[in-house]
Amino acid sequence: AGRSEFVTSYTPYQPELAQGVLQALFEYQTMLCRITGMDVANASLYDAASAAVEGLNLAAAATGRTLVWVSAGVRPAIRAVIRTLCGPRLEIREAPLVDGLTAWPDDLGEPAALLLAHPNHLGVLEDVAGAADRAHAAGGLLVAGADPVAAGVLRPVGELGADVAVGEGQPLGTPLAFGGPYVGLFAVKQAPYVRRWLPGRLVGEGEDSEGRKAYVLTLSTREQHI
Repeated sequence: AGRSEFVTSYTPYQPELAQGVLQALFEYQTMLCRITGMDVANASLYDAASAAVEGLNLAAAATGRTLVWVSAGVRPAIRAVIRTLCGPRLEIREAPLVDGLTAWPDDLGEPAALLLAHPNHLGVLEDVAGAADRAHAAGGLLVAGADPVAAGVLRPVGELGADVAVGEGQPLGTPLAFGGPYVGLFAVKQAPYVRRWLPGRLVGEGEDSEGRKAYVLTLSTREQHI
């Protein structure tokens, strides 16, 4: 049991030694980018709620604003976590559902972000493109929740104008390993959010000194990756 090949590097100080783990994370990131229509995905966050919180935090940091609009179509449990974790720092307003769809107000003010789920928790497909247009016209970002299974047949939220994609990875069937069954999906457009505001780990593909394919933790500002 003490042999290194059977040990998972949970906190790898030399992460490049764990090529199998890094390749798995790289493949996961690639899959998430493809189904969300985004450019860069991290690996990863705790669950859908923490991903939604970090999406709003990213928008607030990127825009310098504190007002966020959250659709009532986002799962109630996720909205509760947002109120708990973002409440002290952000002004959270809720957009109601009308006939199952989010009814954004005519006057959004100066929002950092709009957050919706596609499909929402009633199973209704939201107007992501319309919400993106509203958010961008007001100078904010659109954070879109995406179900990874539904994303296999729906047009990716990134192609519909979303700036950040978040979601829950548990529908992928992740077993009770590496800390639990839940995975916080998080992906963004390439610029300008990656270097400064994207949370979590990023695994990149490069070459070693002998020209062989190698995977590395990239754009890192910390030695310890947890």
